[in-house]
Amino acid sequence: MKKPLYLIIALLFAKVHYAQNLTGTSLNLTDPDPIIILNATSAGQYIDNNGTNKGWPHIKIRAYDQQGGPLIDKWNITYSARENNLYFYNWSQNAIQLNFEDSGDTFFPIGKVGIGTGTAAPTASLQIKNPTSHSTALEVGPAGNSHSYFRLDRHTGKDGGILFTEDRTLKYQIVSREADDLAIFSYTKGDIVFDIQATTGNIGIGTSSPTEKLSVDGTVLAKKVRVSIAGADWPDYVFSPNFELRSLQELETYIKANQHLPEVLSAQEVEDNGLDLGDMDATLLKKVEELTLYLIQENKEKEELKQENKELKATLENILQRLIKLEVGDTDN
Repeated sequence: MKKPLYLIIALLFAKVHYAQNLTGTSLNLTDPDPIIILNATSAGQYIDNNGTNKGWPHIKIRAYDQQGGPLIDKWNITYSARENNLYFYNWSQNAIQLNFEDSGDTFFPIGKVGIGTGTAAPTASLQIKNPTSHSTALEVGPAGNSHSYFRLDRHTGKDGGILFTEDRTLKYQIVSREADDLAIFSYTKGDIVFDIQATTGNIGIGTSSPTEKLSVDGTVLAKKVRVSIAGADWPDYVFSPNFELRSLQELETYIKANQHLPEVLSAQEVEDNGLDLGDMDATLLKKVEELTLYLIQENKEKEELKQENKELKATLENILQRLIKLEVGDTDN
């Protein structure tokens, strides 16, 4: 490994004061500007170290045909005047394709062509591709599958996925499902634990077929739940003077026929469709307010009865006093 490294260093930085020519392939060293050229006298390939810009050593790789036309682009490996900078430079396109810097803090910028792995024609600045359809595209982590790692998978006939795991046999995978759905599922059990449907935007927890914006197959524990409801649907209208309250006789008839209050869901409806918390709270409040009206009405009737009873007592007392007076008068005679 050391010999090739020494050769490159010599090509880049050597300043020699004599020249030597060889037949066919030439080794040509001149002074004062150090130029080292490995070249053919006719069409072919050559490498040259062009030091004409003093302090900016280059290695150029070129190839020409019999007519002197370029077969490949000129590529330079350049050490610039800035401290610790190294460039891979496409001379014909006049653009830096890849460079490593130290003083500028840039270590791996990507130029015009981009970088591709597994593809000869990258379409992005950095594209990692596996030419086979049944393989892992990208994996970051230690050797083996028993440790933490990050992986991008694509298998023939299967959906692609992103896998974050400590142990792939025990943890979960994030995959793209049919119809572009996104799902998190248990690798060992195959159970969908989280599903987002692309067409509806519905989200499912514990279910792969959410029917609402959020469908949960299980218990939800929360410290607070806020439900939005339109003001017109909130039953303040029960206390309006125009509200018509059912009579208790009508209410009794309805309850006997249906076994539940009017406007309240039946047990079968709740079992089949669940219940809307906002609507149910509004309905229950309406029933409480109606019950309040019944109590107010009953209280009024009670007060009226009390007043009538008081008046009846006064009348009876008056009649009793008159009877007593009549009896006393008869005794005196």
